Amino acid sequence: PIHLAMSENTVVMHYFNTKANTYEISVCELFEDTKKAAKADAASAAILGHGDDQNLVFNSQIAPVPILLQKTFLFGHSIRSFGVTGTLRGITTKLILTSLTSHKIAGIGRHLLDARRPQSETPTKDQQAQGIIPYHPLIFVQNDAYITYNKTVAHVTGMETADSFLESTSLVLCWGTDMFFTRVNPSGTFDLLSADFNKPFLAMTVTLVVVLLTVTNRWASQKRLDVAWK
Repeated sequence: PIHLAMSENTVVMHYFNTKANTYEISVCELFEDTKKAAKADAASAAILGHGDDQNLVFNSQIAPVPILLQKTFLFGHSIRSFGVTGTLRGITTKLILTSLTSHKIAGIGRHLLDARRPQSETPTKDQQAQGIIPYHPLIFVQNDAYITYNKTVAHVTGMETADSFLESTSLVLCWGTDMFFTRVNPSGTFDLLSADFNKPFLAMTVTLVVVLLTVTNRWASQKRLDVAWK
């Protein structure tokens, strides 16, 4: 069977390649050609008679064809379903969830399933700034990639993700013979304080700042009053 997952401008497909006798994951991404898009906006403005770009209406008849990028990876696991994490504001990196036939659920980082990964071993500065890594044909599933830890979730037939109040956290619910619920942090807990954070020191610092502001405000008021009497 073929399994599909779509998120924003990306389509991920898992299938069995009968010629290579192995499972593969193919990633397709659509990108807008900025130069052609600018020409299309100018043409749309001329047709509609609008001089302000904010009043432009998208016209599919003159819109440029998007750029298609595609990469294929070897994936040595059979899966039952796909899922994609999501967050409240979409800032956190996406995590592609795969329900394996081994009754485990693994998360594959979006940076691994990126159609822009270059064939060369050394990415350009722009690619490095965007976190794009060199292409490798094989996708490995590390032990820490299993969101089910050491538990078995039998015969998962579907999964659903939802955002939470924290931008770093996405909620995952899987169902089948078993049900499994957890939370994942694809980009780490960047909006949470660590367990070893020195909270008393923070409280003391805030208290000291408030006291200094109060004293300084009173001193400034007294100074203005003395100047006024002079």
